[in-house]
Amino acid sequence: MGKQKHLSRIAAPATWPIERKKTKWIAKPVPGPHSLMYSMPLIVIVRDILKLGETEKDVKNILNQDQIKVNNVAVNEIRFPVGLFDVISIVPTKKLYRVSISALGRLTLIEISAKEEHLLPLKIVGKKALKKNKVQVNLSNGWNILSDSKDYKIGDVVLVNPKDKKVVKHISLKEGSSAFVVAGKHSGKVVKYEGCEIMGLLRKKKIATISVGSEKFKTSVENLFAIGEKNPEVTVI
Repeated sequence: MGKQKHLSRIAAPATWPIERKKTKWIAKPVPGPHSLMYSMPLIVIVRDILKLGETEKDVKNILNQDQIKVNNVAVNEIRFPVGLFDVISIVPTKKLYRVSISALGRLTLIEISAKEEHLLPLKIVGKKALKKNKVQVNLSNGWNILSDSKDYKIGDVVLVNPKDKKVVKHISLKEGSSAFVVAGKHSGKVVKYEGCEIMGLLRKKKIATISVGSEKFKTSVENLFAIGEKNPEVTVI
């Protein structure tokens, strides 16, 4: 039982929606574009959540027949990390699922329509000026894109077509925009962004004011994922 390939179920991230005492070990995802907290190995999704197979052998057979795609790419590695907002395609049934966060703060699968298959929301986590007025934009899943536009800001979200990695839409987090809370006690909610303030002396933090209907809350700006200028562009709940 190699500990490099497995995790104790008890010690697995709290975001994983798994039975904690079913067996001692559970598969550990290979290093990839998502953090351990916000991703699960593909075998857990196929076997334990979607119930498409009962054993590791069943899952390997399914993957070896290219029946499962993640962001439009067939995946054969059972421990491939599938992360937040990734799109999973079940080829034989043509069903599509987006990885999201539930109100309990756990990763969950949301069934989506075919028109959303090529909409992958990614947060801008860094950018770099290059020669010839080009800008390299670093995205939350490890992808990098080159652009002529200087409008991209860290914390903004781009909807990317995973098939050609082209930006479909650029969404900024501004007053009145629609956002999804991915962490904290308000996780799993689609909210309206009202604005933010900087708090703290030594370690300054941006604290956002968000609302659902007439109720207003506070959360860290880092917990928010812009999903629409006014209304959500993608299904997340």
